[in-house]
Formats: sequence, structure tokens, C-alpha cells
Amino acid sequence: MRLVGFLLVLIFSFVSETAFAAQLGPPPGRDSDKLAATVTNADGDTLAFWGRKNKDYYAILVEFRLGGGQTFGLKMPTYQIDGHRELETQWMQDAGQRYGEKWGDAETTRIWWLVWGASENVMDEGMVGRDWLTGKVITVNYRVADGTAKSAQFSLAGTGDAIVAATGVKLKN
Repeated sequence: MRLVGFLLVLIFSFVSETAFAAQLGPPPGRDSDKLAATVTNADGDTLAFWGRKNKDYYAILVEFRLGGGQTFGLKMPTYQIDGHRELETQWMQDAGQRYGEKWGDAETTRIWWLVWGASENVMDEGMVGRDWLTGKVITVNYRVADGTAKSAQFSLAGTGDAIVAATGVKLKN
């Protein structure tokens, strides 16, 4: 009987860990009625994904927070998914001056930016942002308050379903 109980606990732990690679709940650090998918790495850093709709525009945003009481320098990060080309996000912060609406910003406790956006709440297979749902590992390169360059890695494996659940985006193959 103990063996059966042990096996059930082991199976449940494995299924829970793989099925819920990202936690669903409110975005970290704020009270909100939005649902976010949150991934935490071994250092306690978090990425939280949520959806936003402005007029006829749908978006998925990501928010990056550091663990351990660290603070950011006020510079937007770069990132790589699965070792592909490094992408910068500075232009998203600068978009506020150009277009009247920021698509990203750096604060001391958090950095956020646009992952995907479209006029329909449907993400096609080849769209920019799809790799956030299908990728395995993301490396975010950032600067802390004293200007030191650092990087954080997060597993994205299994987070795609949670991001879809949190944002309501529909995937099209």
C-alpha cells in the first residue's frame, strides 16, 4: 500500500510540475483583476505575462522582476530565446515619444515590454512573439542599479499553455 501511495505522489508531482510550469494568478507586485502567467527562476527572478486590449489592438506584455531585493538600472533589456538572435527592447520605451504610447519601460523594481500585438486576438505560427509560447529557454540581459551587466535565464518549457490561458490569445497553426 505504501508503494502505491508513493507512486501516486510521484506521478502527481511529475504531472503537476510539467502541467503548471508557469503559475496563474494576479501579476506580481500589484492588485489586479488581470490574470498573469508567472515563471520564476532559481534566483527568485520572475517573468509575468498578461494580455491587454486597447481599442482594436490586442497585446501580450511581459514584466521582469528581480529576486533578492536587487534593483534595476533604468535601461531596457535585451533577450534571446533558445540561443537565437539577441533582440533589444529600447525602441519600445522610446515609442512613447514617437507614438504617444509606451510599449515598454524600465523602473527600479520592474521592467516591462511588449511581446506580441495584433489587431485580432489570434497569433499565427510565424508571428513575432510566437517563440515566447514555443521556446524552451529565455536569457534576459539587463543592468542593475550600479550599472553592472547581468543576465537571468528562465525555462519557457511548458509555459505556452499558461500564457494562452492568462491572455486569451488564440493560436493559429
